[in-house]
Amino acid sequence: MARELDIRTGLLPDEFERVLATLKQGGVIIAPTDTLYGLLGDAFQERVVRRIFAIKQRPQGMPLPLICANVEQVAGIAELPPLAKTLAQRFWPGPLTIALPARDSVPDYLPAEDGTVAVRVPAHELCRQLAEALGHPLTATSANLSGQPAANRIEAIAEAVRRQVDWLLQAGPLPHTQPSTIIGFVNEKIKLYREGVISRREIGESVGEHNIE
Repeated sequence: MARELDIRTGLLPDEFERVLATLKQGGVIIAPTDTLYGLLGDAFQERVVRRIFAIKQRPQGMPLPLICANVEQVAGIAELPPLAKTLAQRFWPGPLTIALPARDSVPDYLPAEDGTVAVRVPAHELCRQLAEALGHPLTATSANLSGQPAANRIEAIAEAVRRQVDWLLQAGPLPHTQPSTIIGFVNEKIKLYREGVISRREIGESVGEHNIE
């Protein structure tokens, strides 16, 4: 059974260290992000990624998106083309996930078939702090069974998911009901894979509509 913490007023230093220790040891937590509640774990531990796939009943071949502490951590695992840097300056920290070419340092079980990793720097301080303290990206997939709606309230997360994690960090209802927006690059143009919190219009205003496929 998951241990629970109410973090609406923040995590105490000893609580943070306990959660961090769990992540280092291969644990999985449910925690708020800047969009919805997510399943967070150390993305550089293959057993953690496999465990999250099992918890979500997620089909193989659907790579997990990642959370990084800052742009520097992103640059350590992925290449950022000029358009990506422009978007990162505009929308990070924030709910924009960008599929970027993975560097050789990334474990081979993380990239998609096209060699990219989908990553963002979230506008949620706890997520960034955990990724920085861990020294690795965190998984950033929503805390739901695959194919089911994502949750912005703990109560909406399926019991089958909640009972399989190590920590459940309660932050009350989250302000968003949409996931992050996901983009990638095709022939040096932006491809919108999923329109979430950030709209196509906002992206076009930042880089020009002519740069969107």
